[in-house]
Amino acid sequence: AATKLNIAVSELSGKGISAMDASVISDFLREALVNTEVYTVLERNNMEQILAEQKFQMSGCTSQECAVQMGNLLNVQKVILGSVSKLGAKYFINIRVVDVEKGNVDFADSESADKLETLELAATKLAVRISGAKNIDMKQKSENLYLIKLNNLYGYIDSAGKIVVSPQFDMAWDFCDRLAKIQIKDKLGFIDATGKIVINP
Repeated sequence: AATKLNIAVSELSGKGISAMDASVISDFLREALVNTEVYTVLERNNMEQILAEQKFQMSGCTSQECAVQMGNLLNVQKVILGSVSKLGAKYFINIRVVDVEKGNVDFADSESADKLETLELAATKLAVRISGAKNIDMKQKSENLYLIKLNNLYGYIDSAGKIVVSPQFDMAWDFCDRLAKIQIKDKLGFIDATGKIVINP
């Protein structure tokens, strides 16, 4: 298997939301990236420790140059910068992925949410898109659907990050031959790619 690239998620800055909320969403993004199994994601504590030793200030690091500097200190190939902002009644996560070696932005994207609570899902969608479906083992992720976990329930999104089967199962597995095994309480069943239960639990 190809070696995974190392990636670090810088703390997302908050615009119109508290730094604490922005920090929680940064963690959602890290966790979702870990779950895509495409990158080796540097943990926040490790990042903070290394940067503190180098007397490097992570907050306020919003430029590509700063991201390159941070990436070199952390020994990662990519750094994610971004912000979480509130505009009117909507929330937005904007991210840029900086290639540390080349010093350029090789991916930029944004995702919106209607309320603060659904930003975890928005972060998950971004993680799927950052990872690039092409990097994910399509045999395992057949039907081009990806397992997500939200509030301890499992569902499926497509490669664009759109929810296809809303999180509702206590446990779920990847699709195989157009069916996926799911668990509701202690019963097992199967669903098709639309989320319809074809074999009842």
